[in-house]
Amino acid sequence: MKFYPDKRIHGVRGCYSNALDKPFTVGKQRYRNVSFGLLYTEEGFPFYGWTWEMPRVPDQILDSVFYLYPSFEGVLFREEYGGTGFFVWVESEMHEGRGHLYAVTNNHVIEEGYASNIVINAEFDMKVIHPVPLNQWIPHPDGDDLAIAIVGGLNDKRFKHSAIPTYGFLTKEMAAALNLGAGHEVFMVGRFVHHAGRYINTPSVRSGIISVMPRPHEGIEFYEGGFQQEAYLVEMRSISGYSGSPVFFRLPAEDLQGRQLEGESARLARTPWLLGVDCGNFKYYDKVYEVHETQDGKRYEKTNLEAKSHSGQAIVIPSWKLLELLNDERVVMARKEADKRVEQAKHNSPVELDVNRKPQENASITQDAFEGALRHASRKTSTPDDKEKSEEI
Repeated sequence: MKFYPDKRIHGVRGCYSNALDKPFTVGKQRYRNVSFGLLYTEEGFPFYGWTWEMPRVPDQILDSVFYLYPSFEGVLFREEYGGTGFFVWVESEMHEGRGHLYAVTNNHVIEEGYASNIVINAEFDMKVIHPVPLNQWIPHPDGDDLAIAIVGGLNDKRFKHSAIPTYGFLTKEMAAALNLGAGHEVFMVGRFVHHAGRYINTPSVRSGIISVMPRPHEGIEFYEGGFQQEAYLVEMRSISGYSGSPVFFRLPAEDLQGRQLEGESARLARTPWLLGVDCGNFKYYDKVYEVHETQDGKRYEKTNLEAKSHSGQAIVIPSWKLLELLNDERVVMARKEADKRVEQAKHNSPVELDVNRKPQENASITQDAFEGALRHASRKTSTPDDKEKSEEI
């Protein structure tokens, strides 16, 4: 049996090549979404080791993102101004299978006048401009940097867009059940203004880890004396153009081991959940020094100039803050009024559909079903050792 102490194979340093004996790896590293199995060296020797992968971002998430521009001309000339937003879907309380579509972004994007035009993709690799007057955006009542707008007229199948359902939001209860904390991996989908797509929107994906969990009484001040924003700190570069981008969390494969996962619970446990909405980053400035060459070497002289630098820490507003806005009394009343109008239109319609409908079972997952599956997934499976311990007790 030959041992390769310095050879890195699939990220593992040191391995034994004889797979017939009891194989193991030496000095394995910890990665998210890891799996253990049979691998081969470049010379064809078999060994067992760890591999890891970053799961592909589903198209539903990519298609839920749109770009925001301040003007029609800005869209035509692909100006590098504006921000990002995404669609969310709230299930109707009166009509099964129907819902309400909302556009979401940061309130500071609205206040700065950059959200008059939503740009989404359409068939034949084209963009579609959907105007939204600034006064139609509804800010968060408590001052959180969030805003929503009800969006209509996008039911045409030519429009290539999707929406994040509210049952896919990561609530405080879900975060606690999953033991969410510092070090968990997340990813963001947004607009990279320098390469946003010439003919269609091509949102880019950035990933990172949670640095600091949100605490209600330790918010982030955007300016001295300003509103204290409850937020995650995420080690992920957020730059101009990403304001309003959705940030997602997916339960790592290693955290799924030992859990009772079957059917719908297994699917939901591996589905990305909306962690929150990106709104900015921490910036700081470095002093600039002038370098002088002397006989004794280099001499550094401080100047009055400063160079802007990036902290690498993004500010992400929790998804439960977005839920608060969607459940605000004004927004709920507007949904109920819209449902009533649909019901009245059906009642007044001269058309009667002659179809004997079969009752649908589990046509779409609901918030209760989602949370039930989450609770089921969050329970650890009892092991034989656990059973022995319980018998001893």
